[in-house]
Amino acid sequence: MARNLFIWITLFVLLLAGCKQAPADAVPAPDHPFTILYSGFGQSESQQQSIRTFLLEACDLDPVFITCSDATQALAALRQDSLQVDVWIGLDNVIAPLIEVDSLFADVHTPQRSGLGTDRSFFAPRKIAAYGYSYFAILYDSQDVQEPPRTCGELQDGAWHESLLLPDARISSLGNGMVQWSNELFGDNGYQQFWRSIKPNVYHITPGWREAFDMLLADEAPLAIGLVSQPWGYHLKDDVARYKAVLPQEGSWLFLEGVAILKKSTYKAEAQKVVNLLFTEEYQSLVTTQGWLFPVDTHIEMISGIHGLKPTGERRIKSSEIAAHNTYWILRWKKIVLK
Repeated sequence: MARNLFIWITLFVLLLAGCKQAPADAVPAPDHPFTILYSGFGQSESQQQSIRTFLLEACDLDPVFITCSDATQALAALRQDSLQVDVWIGLDNVIAPLIEVDSLFADVHTPQRSGLGTDRSFFAPRKIAAYGYSYFAILYDSQDVQEPPRTCGELQDGAWHESLLLPDARISSLGNGMVQWSNELFGDNGYQQFWRSIKPNVYHITPGWREAFDMLLADEAPLAIGLVSQPWGYHLKDDVARYKAVLPQEGSWLFLEGVAILKKSTYKAEAQKVVNLLFTEEYQSLVTTQGWLFPVDTHIEMISGIHGLKPTGERRIKSSEIAAHNTYWILRWKKIVLK
């Protein structure tokens, strides 16, 4: 009997041990709140509140937002080992080629429904889903400027001496994208000459697009580099129509903004639900009115009546070329413009 008792005790102990040991393929319990890295262009409270309300109702999650003013800064924050992030909203195609997307991001699934355009996407659409876009443009104050520069040659004209507000290419996606665009347009030697010629016309180099636009609104300079949809969004927000945008005749540089799910996230199902939310008609309307971008939902685009802001053609550059040469381009830009 003692022997039988020993056997039963042994089996009981093994059973308890088995209950404590998780199966090899079990998903670990989240050790942090659902965290969203947010670097969207417009960065409105309405957009964040829409996401928060959705997560509370659909998943009983109250998300933590880590907000960065620019995607370049968001990438620097993401590279900190201690930072736990589940979803990145606001990743753009200027810096996306600088990221090892396969090692950093999980697969993302873009909802399929009528109206969602498929002609504008990231180089890795299974890792980054584009929910909005725009084009690089020259912004101007129509009360001070009746004939804005419409070509790169006119932008270099001495008539615009110390008139241009320029986002810093080292720390701003728009500034970096301007360097990429000029290189694609003029080539290695030509883009250096372009920046030498434009340097006397730069009034101030700002940390990002927002500071440049704020200085334009404050009448500190009549021209700024930004996105073509930016003055239109500001008009909707504050009912001020004096600020306009012109697309360079040499070709318009496409700016994409998207969302990605972090591979290390322990909330992947909830993260995909956030992605789905960004492509609903309700959120696509916010992309237009609050985010100051064109929505990828063509139904919203038709309602908003913003066709006139679009260029006749788009210019893009291979992601592999950006990855290989972007650091060199920025170093050359720094030596020319900041010396």
